[in-house]
Order: sequence, then C-alpha cells, then structure tokens
Amino acid sequence: MRSKKLLNYENGLLMMLFFGMGFVFLDRLAINYLFPFIEEDFGLSNTEIGILGAAASISWAISGPIFSYMADKGGKRKKIIILSMILFSIISFTQGLAIGFISLLILRLLIGLFEGPFLPIAQSVMSIESTPSRRGFNMGFIQVTPTGLFGGLLAPLILVAIANAFNWKVAFFFTIIPGLILSIVMAKYLKEPYTNAEPQNSELKKSEITYENDAKLIDVIKNRNVLLSIIICAFALTWFNVFAIYAPLFIVNVKGFSTGSMSVIMSVAGAAAMIWGFVVPAISDKLGRKLIMTIAAVISAISPLLILYSQATLITLIILIFLTHTGQGFHPLFMSIIPSESVSPKYIGLTIGAIMGFGEIIGGVLSPIFAGFFADTINIYAPLWICSISAIGAAFVSMFIKETAPAKLKKNKYNKKIVDL
Repeated sequence: MRSKKLLNYENGLLMMLFFGMGFVFLDRLAINYLFPFIEEDFGLSNTEIGILGAAASISWAISGPIFSYMADKGGKRKKIIILSMILFSIISFTQGLAIGFISLLILRLLIGLFEGPFLPIAQSVMSIESTPSRRGFNMGFIQVTPTGLFGGLLAPLILVAIANAFNWKVAFFFTIIPGLILSIVMAKYLKEPYTNAEPQNSELKKSEITYENDAKLIDVIKNRNVLLSIIICAFALTWFNVFAIYAPLFIVNVKGFSTGSMSVIMSVAGAAAMIWGFVVPAISDKLGRKLIMTIAAVISAISPLLILYSQATLITLIILIFLTHTGQGFHPLFMSIIPSESVSPKYIGLTIGAIMGFGEIIGGVLSPIFAGFFADTINIYAPLWICSISAIGAAFVSMFIKETAPAKLKKNKYNKKIVDL
C-alpha cells in the first residue's frame, strides 16, 4: 500500500522528475529565444534556422527509443537518467562556444542525443510508481508543467535578458548549472523502479498487449493506441516545434515587437503550457483521455493564428495566448499516459520512446525544415499556418483513441452492469 503522507517517495519522485524535465526543456528551447541574436550574428536564413531547430529532434528520435529499450531491458533507468542529465548540461554550455552554423549544428545534434532518453525513461518510472487514480496528474505534471515553467516562462525572460545585457553566448553558459546540481540529488534519492509483466490498467488486460518475452518494436506499434499516438505525436510536435522556432522571429521581424516584448509573449505561452500541462491530464483522470485530448487540440489551433493576425494590444494578446495555447496540455496524454495504460509496465519506456522517436522525425525534424523553406520561398506566414493545421490534424486522430482512463472505464463497466440488470 502506498503512503498517503505528503513526504512520501511518490511525491519526492514527482518533484525530482519535475525539475529534471524542466532543465531538459530549458536547454532544448533556449536556442529558440536566442535565434534573433544568433541570426544577426551568423547571418542565418530561415531554412538554416529550421535545420538548427530540427537537429536536436533527429537526435531525440534516434536516442530516445534505443536508450529507453536498454533501460527497460537492463533495469538501468536510474543510471541512464542521471548520465543523460550530466551530458546534455555540459553540451548546452558548449553551445556558447560555437563559431558558426556548422559548429552550432553539431552541438545541437549532440544535445538531442543526450536529452532524448530522459523523457521516456522518466515517464516510465513515474508511471510505475504512481497511484493509478493520480497517474494522469503525475505524468502531466512532470512532462509539460516544468516544460512551460522552465522552458517557456523563465527561459525567454532570463536568457533574453542575459543576451541583451551581455550576448547570446553568455546566456548558453548559464544553462549548465541547474542540471549538474539536480544530477547529484537524483544520484542520492532516485530508486530503480520494480516492474511486473501485467498492464497498469486491469480493464485493458484482455484487449491490449502483454509480452512474456522481450518486446519487439513491431509488436508495440501494432497496439491501436500506440499507433494512433504516433500519428498524433507527429501533428502535435509540428505544432509545438514550428511555433517555438518561428513565433519569436515572426513577432520581432514581422509584427515589429522588441525582443523584450517577444520574450514576454513567449513566456506567457510557456505559462499556459505550465498550467494546462497538469490541468488537462488531471481533468482526463475524471472525464476520460479521448474527449479532453480532442478538445485541447482544437483550442490549440487558435494561438498561432493570433500571432499571425491579431491587432490587439500586447496585454490583450498575451491574455488570448494564455487561454488558447493548450497544445502542450494534451502532450502527456498521447505521449505517455495513454501508452502507459495500454502496454505492460516492462515496456513503457520502449513504447514512449517509439512514439517520441517517430513523432520527432516528422514533427521535430522535417516540419521545421519545410516550414523554414516555405517561409523563404512562399510566404513568411506559412510556418504558423502549418502549426494551426497540425493541431486540427491531432484533434481528428484523437477521436479514434481507445479510452484508457481507469475512472472512466470503471464507470462504463458499472453502467453496463446496471443495463444488464
């Protein structure tokens, strides 16, 4: 039986992984807010910016599934999480030493290589250690809320301020500190989780996959919810990455806002992610994964259009962005929560890594590059239109997900028994 005390291991783990995910996305997203400075310094085109934005994603797509499988198979989740954090923190620091496009590209590939395993392994640990009734909250809280707080809210304010006061290189030097401190804390307190061969959700035992031997990637992908989650991931990461890369540039270069105002707008988008990141999954614990994911995806299509066409004042614009930037709120659902409730705990890391890997290839690698190409050759508005259309695509595919929320399934089963009587 799990302890209900506030200072129990589940809550301690929640906070360690919360800060860990926050530092991952602080390092990953830092370059997006510094692109206006780097663009001027290195003379980058939109296509080159898209390539730099995609570089980390392609490494995530490769390293995430590979290291997640190793962690699942060898029971080495703790070691890989800590090593990942140490290495990506060091690489993030060295981005400040880049001397041109090529050197920065190599460093972006390396940072993605070491960041990639963190999310799927952290979510597999959190899923295993969570009380079922709060699994949605826990997994949403560690995946998106810290992303919004550190990568979305604090990063643009702090890093742009440092870049304005000194230069963008100094801003990168700052990013090494948090990760190294947390890696020491995790080395002392993080435990290797215990897994068994049964699915987390007893309602899915007969209908979803379980494996007696080592899982194969093809077996994981055959699962209906996993396959649909891969497709949703491609759309959702297109929305996320293209917005994160091109919205700051559009706000400064087209809308005419200062870099300071841009940092405020982007930090509000981060604040929205921080709030919706645990609110949406928490609501899905009660009302179901599928419905809430679909609604959040539809609403998220609005925020890129606000950047494109809104003539509102800065205050009004940031309020509207906060209310409509719900996309990251449903990310934990398709990437972690629904998959973890559809497969055996032994293979959660592999499953989440596979979803993230396939989704990153489309949404993190190809989409930013094509968006930059379209911005250079067709219209500067193209990237943000791609964001909005991708959100609608995610909403459409979400409607075909098989419900996994324990409370929702239990209610449906109870109602069925009443009808049968």
